[in-house]
Amino acid sequence: MIIWHIDDDPIVLEIASRTIRRNDIGSEVRTFEDARKALAALDKSTPDIILLDMDMPGMDGWEFLEALAKRENVPPIFILTASLDTALTEKALKMPNVKGLLTKPLTIKDLATLVIG
Repeated sequence: MIIWHIDDDPIVLEIASRTIRRNDIGSEVRTFEDARKALAALDKSTPDIILLDMDMPGMDGWEFLEALAKRENVPPIFILTASLDTALTEKALKMPNVKGLLTKPLTIKDLATLVIG
């Protein structure tokens, strides 16, 4: 399973990547601190799952999701957030391709969600 994680916080990216690798969930974990770079990378390859932070400078998660809505063959997306805002949850789950919302930090239980879907 190839997992892409988009988050502007390098510490969050490192912790999640280690958790994924330690639990043999992803055969490859690719991280992006910039959503625009991830969007451009989708022109060349497609992951099995995308983990997406919503609150980022430059292109935020909402803009990333809007850009993906115009594309075909978009992988499932899981929002990974520290927010407990129920409005965020409701809005995010209405977006095309968003399959779930996970809270930071990524846990082993969250990893089961990714595998089971």
